[in-house]
Amino acid sequence: MSAALSLGALGLASCSRDVAEAPNSPRVRLRVALDARPSALHGGLFQAMADGLYARRNLTVEPISGEVQPGAAQRLAAGTAELALGFDSQALLNLRSGGAPVRAVAAFFQKDARALAVRGETPLTDLAALAPRPFAFEESDLAAFWPLIQARYGIAADRLLSGDSALELFQATPDAVLAVDIGPELEAAARAAAQPLQWRLPAEEGFAGYGSLVIAPDGFARDNARALSAFIVATAEGWRDYLARDPAPAHGLISRAAPGVTAESLMAQRQRIIDAGLVLGGDAPVYGIGSMTLERWRDYVEAAAAVGAVATETDPADVFTVDFLPGRG
Repeated sequence: MSAALSLGALGLASCSRDVAEAPNSPRVRLRVALDARPSALHGGLFQAMADGLYARRNLTVEPISGEVQPGAAQRLAAGTAELALGFDSQALLNLRSGGAPVRAVAAFFQKDARALAVRGETPLTDLAALAPRPFAFEESDLAAFWPLIQARYGIAADRLLSGDSALELFQATPDAVLAVDIGPELEAAARAAAQPLQWRLPAEEGFAGYGSLVIAPDGFARDNARALSAFIVATAEGWRDYLARDPAPAHGLISRAAPGVTAESLMAQRQRIIDAGLVLGGDAPVYGIGSMTLERWRDYVEAAAAVGAVATETDPADVFTVDFLPGRG
């Protein structure tokens, strides 16, 4: 996921601007650059759209698929998107280390949605037991996710398979371990393997990263605090309703934005989100959907710094803010 938010966002200093109004409408327009093709991993946003939760708060939200170029970082820098949504902790740190004045303002996944997956019928209960196997990681995961996993489980460097496509490597190596998100990527891997896969989130074993971050340029957040807070509240309500009520309205919008995705696939993705406790786990029962804590950010930054994925002087308190979360600011 981190590839879409690369170091190419160095022009973000110019993002201190007012939100554009939607044409012929008094509503505030928020163009939201997604990390990937729309899927159930963006379910809360599409449920909020379908249920009119943004409209009630005088917002017009326009999601931009991660498949559409330029990428989210470039869109934020150029002013063709106000926010980015769906990225993990490392994606934000990549931007910060490149000098981009952006922060996380909400984390709708209390856990990183990336999993380790294998063939077989035995459920994964201990990821450390996978250390002797070969591992297939996409290039976008090699800068941070692979070093973190390698360090945590003591995996030898030569266990990493070499090739252009992790999915092709996984398909060709029966005992390989594949890094995937638990949305569409997991389903694609199961199709490639021609069998169901067992998977487990490193988050279940103490991996501290967040997922589905809302990333906002500092200038935009400062100048549009009311709209930003309204977006976060509405999206949190969208996630609550998407997971607890009929998700068909959201799935209808996702299907239009991502032709070819099936209702069955979206329901399966949604169930994995529920089973993994991505949205309602972690600190969400105490602080609410979208919450973040300094302790969690400190744990992640320290782990990333230890493997060289972020500068050791990175201040965890400087990469996020809770000022726009419900009841804050």
